[in-house]
Amino acid sequence: MDFQISQSAQASHSPQSSRRPDSAHMFQVDLRGLVDLLSHHLYSSPKVYLRELLQNAVDAITARRAEEPGAPARVRLFADGDTLRVEDTGVGLTESDVHELLATIGRSSKRADGLREARSDFLGQFGIGLLACFVVAERIRVVSRSARTPDAPPVEWTARDDGSYTVRTLPDSARPEPGTTVHLQARAGAGEWLTEQRVLALARDFGSLLPYDVRVGEEPVTDLPAPWDRAYPSPAARRVALARYCHEVFGFTPLDTVGLDVPLAGIRGVAYVLPSAVSPAQRAGHRVHLKGMLLTERAEQLLPDWAFFVRCVLDTDSLRPTASRESLYEDETLAAVREALGERIRSWLTSLAAGDPERLAAFLSVHFLGVKSLARHDAEMLRTMLPWLPFETTDGRLSLEEFAQRHPVVHFTRTVEEYRQVAPIASAQGIGVVNGGYTYDSELVEALPSVRP
Repeated sequence: MDFQISQSAQASHSPQSSRRPDSAHMFQVDLRGLVDLLSHHLYSSPKVYLRELLQNAVDAITARRAEEPGAPARVRLFADGDTLRVEDTGVGLTESDVHELLATIGRSSKRADGLREARSDFLGQFGIGLLACFVVAERIRVVSRSARTPDAPPVEWTARDDGSYTVRTLPDSARPEPGTTVHLQARAGAGEWLTEQRVLALARDFGSLLPYDVRVGEEPVTDLPAPWDRAYPSPAARRVALARYCHEVFGFTPLDTVGLDVPLAGIRGVAYVLPSAVSPAQRAGHRVHLKGMLLTERAEQLLPDWAFFVRCVLDTDSLRPTASRESLYEDETLAAVREALGERIRSWLTSLAAGDPERLAAFLSVHFLGVKSLARHDAEMLRTMLPWLPFETTDGRLSLEEFAQRHPVVHFTRTVEEYRQVAPIASAQGIGVVNGGYTYDSELVEALPSVRP
C-alpha cells in the first residue's frame, strides 16, 4: 500500500464527502521526497528522530493513564548501531487504529475519540513524528497491543522508506501486555545515530525531565526533580548546584542565578547571568522544555531584548511549539510569558540594589550596558539604578546621582568626539559634562529630570 494524505476535517464532515466526482483522485505521497523535506527543511538535525520516538511513547502512556491512573509508566530503549528498539507501556493500537493513524499522513493518535479533551497533556500536536524516523531508518516496524480493547490481538505494522507498508495480526505471545514496541533498521550511513552511546546521550538531552521512568538498557535517562525544584540545605548550596547544572548545559559558570517561577504560566526554571559582557545584538538561545521534553536550546524570543545578559533553562506546559517543535510560536501567551520573565529579572536587580550592593556592583562591572538598556525604558528601574550605573564625566567615573548632586546643571555631549573636544575646557572652568556618546548614555541623561525633578 502507498501512504496517502488524509482529507481535511472539513471535508470528512461535508454532506457531499461521500460523493467524490469521477475525476477526483487522492494525493499520492513521494515518501522519499517527504523525508528529504523533513530532514533538510523542517528539522535541524537527524537527532530529532529520538525526540519523536520518546514523545510518542510518553504521549501513549499519558493517554493510558488518563483512563487507568495506576497503569505502568515505563519506556525502554535498546540500541546496537544497526537497530533500535523502543518499548512503552502506553495505550497501544488496534488493527483499525494502525490503518487509520500510522498509514495516513496528517492524522495523530492523539486525536482519537475520548481523548480530545486531554490533548493539552500531550507533547505532540502534529502527528508526523513517526515519519521523522525515516531520516535515520530504512524500515520501521511497530508491534502494538491496545489497552482499550484487551481482547484484540497484537498487530504489526511494517513500513519502508519507499512508501510501502504491511499490516498483520500476531499471536498473543508476541505482545502479552498492552503497549507498543517500535523497531528501527538503520539506513546506510546512519548507523552512528543508533549506537547505544549516542542514543543514551540524546535521550538524556531530550528527556531528562520527563515524568516517567525512561531507560536506555539499564541506564536511567530521567533525573527528577529538576535542579531548580530540589530541596537544598542552604541558599549557598542551591547556588552551587544550579551553577554546576549551568556548566553542564551551557558550558560556563554563571556570575549569578535568578529563579524563574511563574505559576500562572506553568513556568519553572532558572536564568543564569553570563560571566562576561556580550553585545546587545547577540541573541544566544535559551533551553526550553515542554512538559519535560526538551523543545529547543535556541529559543531567542523568550526574554525582553534588554535581558541579553542571561541564559535561561526552563520547563513549561503553556507555550506553543511550531510545527518542527524546535522553536516557540509567537502568540499572546509567549508575549505574556516574556513580560513575566522580564519582571522576574527586574525584581532580582531591585532586590540586589536594596540588600546586596556587593553582588550588584560585581554584576554591573560586567553588565552595566544591559541595565542601561532596561533603565532607558523603565523609569522605576532608572530611579533604582541611578546610584549604581557608571558614566564617564569630567569629574571621573561617577553615577548620575552623584554627578547631579555636584552639578545643578547637567551638561552632556551626544558623541565621544564632542566630549573629548569640550572636556578639557569645561573641566578647567569647573563645568561638569557627561559623555553621552556611549550606547544608551545620552538617552539616560535626558531622562534624568523625569526621575530627579
